[in-house]
Amino acid sequence: MREKRKSWIAVSSAIGASMVISQGAVATTSPHTSLAPATLLTAPGPMMEGEGEGAVSVDLTTNDSAFLAQLGLIRGHLWVGMKLYEQGHLEMAKTHMKHPGDELYAGLVSAFEARDLPGFAKPLSDLA
Repeated sequence: MREKRKSWIAVSSAIGASMVISQGAVATTSPHTSLAPATLLTAPGPMMEGEGEGAVSVDLTTNDSAFLAQLGLIRGHLWVGMKLYEQGHLEMAKTHMKHPGDELYAGLVSAFEARDLPGFAKPLSDLA
């Protein structure tokens, strides 16, 4: 139990730091939606409430914090998928392993190209 708490604290700290660094920019994906993020993410403005009038665009090809936050979301899904698999929840594990490739990775392709990075689409799809 102590190990899980430390892991969640570390994940929360990393995501929180990314959000602060990128001035409140967060990915608009959710495990409950089937919408893939685009290279430009829309994030709440300084007030972070209302109907979205104060939204800020985040370009993953130039914003390192937003790029790393998206990679963190993928890593988090894969980590949870492995934990579910280890505990015998195979169907839920499959869903978590498939989700990053289906929804989260697509928005990162142009960001990988802009940074001259190879990406990891093949290993990610093999894992799913």
